[in-house]
Amino acid sequence: MPALTLQWPAETLWHSIEPTWPGFSVEVLPQLDSTNSTLMERARDGYLQPILLVAEQQKAGRGRMGKQWHSTQPVGGSLTFSLGLPMEDCDLSGLSLVVGCSLAHSLDPQHRHELRLKWPNDLWYRQRKLGGILVEVCMLGRQRFVVVGVGLNISQPPPLPELDPALPAPMQPAWMQELDPSATAPAVLGQIAQPLALALRQFSQYGFAPWVSRFQVRDALAGQDVWLSDGSQGRAVGVSASGALQVQTAYGLRDVLSDEVSVRPMPGHVD
Repeated sequence: MPALTLQWPAETLWHSIEPTWPGFSVEVLPQLDSTNSTLMERARDGYLQPILLVAEQQKAGRGRMGKQWHSTQPVGGSLTFSLGLPMEDCDLSGLSLVVGCSLAHSLDPQHRHELRLKWPNDLWYRQRKLGGILVEVCMLGRQRFVVVGVGLNISQPPPLPELDPALPAPMQPAWMQELDPSATAPAVLGQIAQPLALALRQFSQYGFAPWVSRFQVRDALAGQDVWLSDGSQGRAVGVSASGALQVQTAYGLRDVLSDEVSVRPMPGHVD
C-alpha cells in the first residue's frame, strides 16, 4: 500500500472528539475501496468502537440506493471519510439531515446560506452537488453500529462521463475551492469532523426534532414541484419532526421516507 501523501490532523481530531465519544480513534489510509464498506465489515466482525476512518483515495465508494461514487481526482482532490459510532437506543429518523446541517453550518460560518441541502443526503453549492452523505447500520445482536459516510469535492472534478458536456453548468458538480480557494482535504476535515461528531452525540440524545428549523433554512426543495420515483408528483413543503419529506399532492399531504422513494425537482429545476 502506498504511503500517505497529505498531512492529516489526526491527533488534533482525536483530542477534540474523544471526550464526546469515549474510546474514539482516528485512522487515515492511503487508499480504500470504500470507507463505509470497511467500517461495516469491521462492525460485522465485532469492532464497534467509535472511529473516524479517512481514505486519501476511494476506489469503489457507494451512494444512496446502490449508486457508485468514487474519486477520479488526484490525492487531495476530494475528501472521503466515515464516522462509525455505537448508537443503540435512539431513533435514527432524520440522521442524514442532521449530518447535512452540521456540514453546511461548518462550511458556511458566515451563514450566507449558499450551501443548501437536497433531501435526504446531498449538499449543494449554488444549486450544484458539492457532496453526498451515506448512512448505514450494522446490527450485531442487540448492539447497533451506525456508519456515516461523507464525500466532498475539494478541487474541480473532471466532467462526469455520463453527462453530456453540452448540458448547462448547474448539472456539473461543485467543489470546495469555489467557496475557499485555499481549501485542502485535511483542512476541510479539520473544519467539519469535530462539530459533526458533537452533532451526532446530540442527535443520539434528542433526535431530529431540534434540527427541523436548522434544516428548513437550507432546504433546497422547499416550495419546488417534485416528482417521486414511484411516479407521483407534488410540491415539497418541508420536513416533519421525524425528518420525512412532506409533499403536497393532489391527494393530500404525504410524508415521504428516505428508504421509500427518491426525489428530484420537476423538469425546469436543477437536480
